[in-house]
Parts: sequence; C-alpha cells; structure tokens
Amino acid sequence: MGDYKFCIAVPVNHPLAKKDVISFKDLSGEKVTAITTGDSKQNQDILKKIKTNCKNVEIIDAPFFYDINVFNKCEENGSLLVTLECWKDVHPAFKTIPLASGEIIPYGILYSKTPTDDTLKFLDILKNVI
Repeated sequence: MGDYKFCIAVPVNHPLAKKDVISFKDLSGEKVTAITTGDSKQNQDILKKIKTNCKNVEIIDAPFFYDINVFNKCEENGSLLVTLECWKDVHPAFKTIPLASGEIIPYGILYSKTPTDDTLKFLDILKNVI
C-alpha cells in the first residue's frame, strides 16, 4: 500500500532519543531487537548492515509480526527496536527515529500465496478504492 522508511524505536529516556536521525554506527554497543528470520530481503539487508557497521551490538530476535507486546518487551529490557515509520505512534515510551541510510520497505496487506476467492474479491475492491 506504500513504502515506509526503516526507523529505530528508542526509549524516550535513552541518549539516542535526542537525535533526529540515527546512523548504523550510533547502534554500536546497544541491544537492538530486530526480525532475524523470515522472507523479507529488506529486513535481512538491515540486519546485515547493523551487524557489519556496529561494534558490540547485541541482536535480539523479534517475532516476524510486531505487536504492542514487542514494544513492551523492548521497554522492559532497554532494547532499541528496528521498526517502520508507520509504527511511530504505537507506544508512548518510544521515540521513532529514521535511519540516516534511508532504506525503505514496501508495506501492505499480507495474504496467502494461494488466496481464497473471498480474499481475491477483497483485493479487487481495495484496488478500485485506492
């Protein structure tokens, strides 16, 4: 349904929360929660760049689909979270800051590779509305 920038959700009391953009090097020495498995090339590319450009970064595996519990867990353990700009207002204890590198990911509706007829009808309706 659109493209969204990759961002880092930072606890509001974290020193990085004062920044307007975050570089990969800013993540050095931090705990970073990110999706480490799945079939998203963009997620895998971000993870690879973090591992390559950040010294002593601790990567914590996140579930393939984020929900409020992922944000709550990051708040509890003091972890930063790789996220998207569309999630910027999900949790009041986090400030969502864009990555300086500017990577984007397509974002939309997820459905089975073999959708039902009802799903296909819904998608057609949505296409017409958009």
